Amino acid sequence: MSDPDDIEQLLEKEAERGFTLWVSALISISKQSFEFILTTESEIKLAVLALAIIFEQLPGKGISNNVLLSDCFAALMEAAVWLKEVREEGEDTDNDDANGSDDEEDEDVEDGDDEDDEDTEDDEDSEHDEPEETEEQFLARYAEAAAAMEKNGSAEEDDNLSDEDLDLHLGCLEAVDQLEVVGSLVELHRQSIMQIECLPSLLVTKFLDTFPHYRTFFLHR
Repeated sequence: MSDPDDIEQLLEKEAERGFTLWVSALISISKQSFEFILTTESEIKLAVLALAIIFEQLPGKGISNNVLLSDCFAALMEAAVWLKEVREEGEDTDNDDANGSDDEEDEDVEDGDDEDDEDTEDDEDSEHDEPEETEEQFLARYAEAAAAMEKNGSAEEDDNLSDEDLDLHLGCLEAVDQLEVVGSLVELHRQSIMQIECLPSLLVTKFLDTFPHYRTFFLHR
């Protein structure tokens, strides 16, 4: 991956206001209303980190574009809320899967006991009724079962590989808590944030509902 400074210099060299155009594009794709919505948690994490870094760098770039600064912070707020929602949905799914597995195990045990009793009775009743299975029939039956298991296993493996391909591997960034980064930014740049105008009131409300511990930073807006 290219160095971020090299990319920034290239953008500035190749097009007038290149960095500003790139920031505007990032702001657009970080919104849930964008046509090509971010599809994985990893993509949202990267968007949050990039927006946080850009928000801190914009004033130092000599870019006196208050609208861009406002749009950047608004996109950061929306992406942070989005990330929190995705995380909570993932936790709920994991809990449901765990509870479902426990219930299925209990049901399997109960069903297994019932089936054992029924099988015992059926075996006793049918011992003299059903003809014995020949060796050829036995081998054919198990070959068919093995082929079915192999086919199902391959399908599951393909599904798992597809899921892995869709998600980005963040490497060392996996250890970064993006929401803590947002919190540190809000605390560190409180005065600058208070001066930002035109933040959508509904977005501010949703952000504070999601992160109520930041409410004090917005009291005097």
